[in-house]
Amino acid sequence: MDWRFYFHKKGGGEVTTDESSPDREEVSVDDLRRHPWQTIIGGQRTKKNSSYGRALLAEAERLKERGEFSGERAFSFLAKIAALWPDYNLPGNPYEQPWMKSAPLSPSDLDVLEEVFGEIEDPEFKARVGDVLWEFRRRHDAATVAANAFVDSAHRLEEAKLWPPFVKRLERALALAGKLGRGKPLHTRLCDEVEQTITKYKEVNEAGFLCSRLIQLLDSHRRLDSARYSKLCKDLAARFSAAKQWDKAHDYWTLSAKHCRRLEDAPATSKALVEAAECWAAKAEENIASENPNALFAAHWMGKAFYELQQASAPEERQIEVHRRLRELQKNGLKRMSPLPISEELLEKFEEHESRIADFAREHVRGLDFDEALCRLAFMAEVPDPSEIKARIESESSHSVWTQIIPTATVTESGLTADQLGPMPTSSGPEYDDWMVKRAYLHARQLEWPSLATLIEAAREQIVEENCPSIGDLVSLVTSNSFIPPGHEGIYRRGLYAGLVGDWLVAVHLLVPQLEASIRQVFEQEGIRTSSVESEGIQEEKLLGKLLFHEKMENLFGVAPTFNLRGILVEKLGFNLRNDMAHGFISEAGFFSPAAPVLWWLTLRMCWLGSTAVEP
Repeated sequence: MDWRFYFHKKGGGEVTTDESSPDREEVSVDDLRRHPWQTIIGGQRTKKNSSYGRALLAEAERLKERGEFSGERAFSFLAKIAALWPDYNLPGNPYEQPWMKSAPLSPSDLDVLEEVFGEIEDPEFKARVGDVLWEFRRRHDAATVAANAFVDSAHRLEEAKLWPPFVKRLERALALAGKLGRGKPLHTRLCDEVEQTITKYKEVNEAGFLCSRLIQLLDSHRRLDSARYSKLCKDLAARFSAAKQWDKAHDYWTLSAKHCRRLEDAPATSKALVEAAECWAAKAEENIASENPNALFAAHWMGKAFYELQQASAPEERQIEVHRRLRELQKNGLKRMSPLPISEELLEKFEEHESRIADFAREHVRGLDFDEALCRLAFMAEVPDPSEIKARIESESSHSVWTQIIPTATVTESGLTADQLGPMPTSSGPEYDDWMVKRAYLHARQLEWPSLATLIEAAREQIVEENCPSIGDLVSLVTSNSFIPPGHEGIYRRGLYAGLVGDWLVAVHLLVPQLEASIRQVFEQEGIRTSSVESEGIQEEKLLGKLLFHEKMENLFGVAPTFNLRGILVEKLGFNLRNDMAHGFISEAGFFSPAAPVLWWLTLRMCWLGSTAVEP
């Protein structure tokens, strides 16, 4: 389990370090120097801050029980430092993230760290403290010490198979050296060290993506010889292709193409890109031939292969062959898809069975690697079907007179009436049909979407807890994806990641406009015009509301997805999320309604389907 969950959720509540002490004093330098915390850190077998944090917190609790509050303060404070979870992929201070509840460091906390920084013996903990002092106070000397300590810690954790902890520390060391000055002795020395590591592991198959990660790291610091690394990447790609390790082979073929392009070698670039695309086709076929085939999972990878073959201008006959295979897999996958079953009783007694629903969802994704777990989450339930919702409404109406005599209204957060739904019409016809559609949106808002949100939240939390994903883990999902407009991949990646970690404020703001761009792209791919020309010759794009109610929308995306997108985004008796967000009607807390996880899930589902988001 990720340490940040242990620290913030231990015992089912929030850990508040030293607030439980009688005097609630700030930790002091004397507190730290009085207690043997370095001995405890040095005695841990696992040389990572997460391990240190658990041991330090356990000692703090032991001292608290004995009434030794000075020691409790010291060890709780150090446990807090060890438990800080930086996300270097985001801009700004990596230790201050909007969705984390970690307590901020006070000026006196930082003063204490500065005092003891030079006394720290363990390189892992020294790197953490130096990094904190750099990020919070821009201490250049601390950054220099931290960079070297990160390298020392990296070598202590160095292992070919379990390389991510090792590489992450090298990456941070090089980042700090770059901030202090690219081309200066420290930066040059660390770049040389990374090159030496590539040379050390280039013949070791167990290292997998290790060399790829390091090559990209050097590339980001502009320290690469493209001729040398295009050949190295090609050799690694061929080796992993022969071993049928398709993800690794694709990665190295793509890197080889990147360096060939820099050398302006067009034939070599095209060949490498075609080889990369064929890795996805091979991965799809390997899945289908396995003991546990998953046609929808295979269709996802075959779709990526087809898209990349198109981009690489592969031979036309090969493109046709892959596309035909893609359609076969899509059809088989949709036929055999087995959503997580939810009984009518479970839906009717939502409050009573909420924990049971969450348990079902967690079990559905438990124990899987990240990609497969995310795929299972995307297809763990059917998209709520409007025809089934309407059937339930009719059944309810036959047993109750209230819908026939009492009007209903929805209100905004500020208390204004957003829309009203009158009594149920007594006879069939256009008025009755219109009433039924509006009632279906209201019904979904009250029951279907909250139930679905509970499933999504539980499965999402399970995936995060088991896999501790970073934003980089979503790269393969958003690249070579025909649902995502070119140039929008990074926005989708950040929006999907924000939702994955539960930051619905950011996820909704990023994904809603991107969905509009994707829907517009799908229309354009089908030759449907999405802009109008005014009398003055000015062209204007049709906005989301018009696109969602276009006569071709249900044909392109399906009846159920269209109903849900309309209800969540623009219908006033639904959540009207897009309009309320655009006009500033939603408070921060309002973004944590069921609308956010359901919209995120629909987006994830369409991204997974890629080209199959457009139903035949």
